[in-house]
Amino acid sequence: MSLQTKINENVDYLYNNQVDETAHQNHRITWIIAAQTLLFTGFCSIIDDGSQNIIALLISVGVCLSISGIYSMLVGELSLGIILEKWGDYSSKSIRQKRRVIPHHVILAPPTVLKSKWQFLMLYKFMPNVFCAAWLMLLTNYSIYACNGIPLSKEILIAGFCAILIVICLLSSVLGKHLLYQWSYYDTLDKRTQAIVGNNCRCNHRYSRHCNPYCGSHYKTTIPFIRTHRKQCKPIISSGTRIYHIMIDRFNGGWASPPENASSFLGGNINGIIDRLDYILSKHFDTILLTPFYSSNAYHGYHITDFEEVDSHFGSWEDFSRLLIEAHRRGMKVFCDFVPNHCHFNNKIFQEALNNPSSRYREWFYFDASRLGGFVSYQNYPDLPKINLYNSEAINYVVEQAARLARLGVDGLRIDHAIGVPFDFLRVLRNRLKSINSNIFIFGEVWPEHLNDYSQVEFISAERKAEVMHNNDNVQENIQLDYRLVFDGILDFRFRDIMLQRIVANDNIWNNDELVEELNEHFSNYSPYSFVPLLFLDNHDLDRLMYYCNGDTNRADRAISYMQSLNYPSIVYYGTECHLTNYPSIFSNNSESNADVRVRQPMDWR
Repeated sequence: MSLQTKINENVDYLYNNQVDETAHQNHRITWIIAAQTLLFTGFCSIIDDGSQNIIALLISVGVCLSISGIYSMLVGELSLGIILEKWGDYSSKSIRQKRRVIPHHVILAPPTVLKSKWQFLMLYKFMPNVFCAAWLMLLTNYSIYACNGIPLSKEILIAGFCAILIVICLLSSVLGKHLLYQWSYYDTLDKRTQAIVGNNCRCNHRYSRHCNPYCGSHYKTTIPFIRTHRKQCKPIISSGTRIYHIMIDRFNGGWASPPENASSFLGGNINGIIDRLDYILSKHFDTILLTPFYSSNAYHGYHITDFEEVDSHFGSWEDFSRLLIEAHRRGMKVFCDFVPNHCHFNNKIFQEALNNPSSRYREWFYFDASRLGGFVSYQNYPDLPKINLYNSEAINYVVEQAARLARLGVDGLRIDHAIGVPFDFLRVLRNRLKSINSNIFIFGEVWPEHLNDYSQVEFISAERKAEVMHNNDNVQENIQLDYRLVFDGILDFRFRDIMLQRIVANDNIWNNDELVEELNEHFSNYSPYSFVPLLFLDNHDLDRLMYYCNGDTNRADRAISYMQSLNYPSIVYYGTECHLTNYPSIFSNNSESNADVRVRQPMDWR
């Protein structure tokens, strides 16, 4: 039985065990109508000097019925946010969790009604407003009658009732959203999030000057945006999204046969990608992910010399705009790789900072006489100065480079080496991008392996730093989850680790209950409404999938098919679909320079 079949059966099981909520709402309304009728009768009897015993009985029964009906309604109302969240997280639950029956307080009204501004007019919400207005008018009338012996006229009663009803409806609409749902949905979210991030603040990085935003007062600043985002009750990216990861220089430069692989520019460009969009579509991909295309000292684009210009090897801003137009015309999305952590030694801004100690750019970098070259470089690679993303001017500059992409119409950004970037910077970046396009998808690369300098890594706590440095079990999972409040999604290295264990062992992937259980346990930490894992099996920094499959194309195809069958976005690295491989491993000799070139072969279009 496939995973999807099992999920479908569990969903059916849950639905079949729900008692029709519509019937429950009707019962509540019936109780309230009966109660209000008795209460009205009782008070009218008081006014008409009826039997006191009958009056007391009627009032007592009416009060009990009212309390019962109102309590029942409030339970259903307060449950709404929590239940919606449970259903929203359903796909990420373990099989054991999915077999639990969710309590029956589920609103079965159409989503369009539930999200409507006029939802307070739904019968089970509107009737209490009517009764409340009638009661207030009745009590007002009775008070005046008791004091003066003169009841209000019929016209005044009707006008007063209508005025009170309008005010109550408006108040119930506003207060219902800002109070009822916060007591349930958002209160649950806040408590859970607080439990995740904790209250302790331990800033322990040599090159971190401020407290991270999850600590103390910073914690609350991250919540309102998450609330707004979750309130939409809509996945932030389609679960079936298939992303094709392209290294621009190696994909298509119009070559008839692929040039010899080397650590230099080989000619791939943006126009070459445009020419192959139909090929990408034919392979059932609906999104492309591009490596950086800014002016660069290296073919891969990560050694940026100018954040404001497109590298001439790749094309121009006009070419990139045309790529966006052509991709969107085909219904495809475009994601871009963004590098905020560092630049290249030859970057014009760094050169001015290096050569002019009084330059305004001096504080944009970390100058340290004890370091090679006199400055801090990205993981001690000597030609990549690390940007000081605690400096407000540097933050604004880097954020605006990303904002330019958002304004051009880019659909998503991959944040390179997010583990080296301050959480506070990521919050600023996120808010700026979302202010331009609320639907832009922001995800990060968080991978603590192969680090040369732990002082440059932004850990959420001292405990997390210890976990990483000692390579504790499940550290990859934990460090991915640390970013759930600043990203929409995360590159799922943990998923890759789980899959590679099975692939290398040549285990059966399909119909493997142990694998299903392990993956469901892993996915239970994520939600399609707030924090999405992006699945992948290889990329430009890792050995290709075919290497781990030992050249077995069937094994590789099965692994990709299985990944794409899961209910999450997936990424396939260019060439993996046509079985490009590498040998030996790019990690076989750490001292070998440019070993990663082996997994960046030019695409063969013959």
